Amino acid sequence: MNTDKSPTQGKSTNEVDTTSIFAGMQPAFEHAVTGELHLAQLADGSIANEYSFAALPDDWVAQRDTNGIAIAIHAEVIPGYWIDNQFYSFSQLSEIPLAA
Repeated sequence: MNTDKSPTQGKSTNEVDTTSIFAGMQPAFEHAVTGELHLAQLADGSIANEYSFAALPDDWVAQRDTNGIAIAIHAEVIPGYWIDNQFYSFSQLSEIPLAA
């Protein structure tokens, strides 16, 4: 993410800058039964900025394509975000205060 630009640079006045809203939110997964957490990672193990099933434990993966790439996860694996050292599911996001 390029933080050198001002929030309005290159944007019309009607657009909302979501950079500050989503800063510090890392895509993550929680296993509802075990409570185990994993940040979303790319196949090479680096932290992903988007949701990826690539580095999840094998027993969390429900389906793989013909190349062995994970394309579905089990229902007990909950996507959400890691924010300030805590996991929040999508349904919990409305409960956290946004930084001004």
